[in-house]
Amino acid sequence: MSDHDTLVRFTDMFGGQLFPCKKRKDYHRQTWRWRQNGYRAFQIIDKMIEFMSKRRQEKYNVAKRDEISGTGRYAHIQEASRDEDADGGRTNDAREKDGSR
Repeated sequence: MSDHDTLVRFTDMFGGQLFPCKKRKDYHRQTWRWRQNGYRAFQIIDKMIEFMSKRRQEKYNVAKRDEISGTGRYAHIQEASRDEDADGGRTNDAREKDGSR
């Protein structure tokens, strides 16, 4: 999006991060990208979902269900971080020295 002032207001309302995109040609206008991740992203979409098309609503509901049930895109990372004994409480160097890795 090239309306920087609109994106700044959007970021002020919802949070997140605003990044400039690389110009492909010198004569192109500067464009911007907004990003929010994690649980906060779901909270923001919850506020906007009624204004989205049925197709987008269905995709969002599937993504939210997968995230809640732990079968989402990063479920393997989340599971490892929940398991306190996943790494045995040791650093990578310690595991490599004793051959447990």
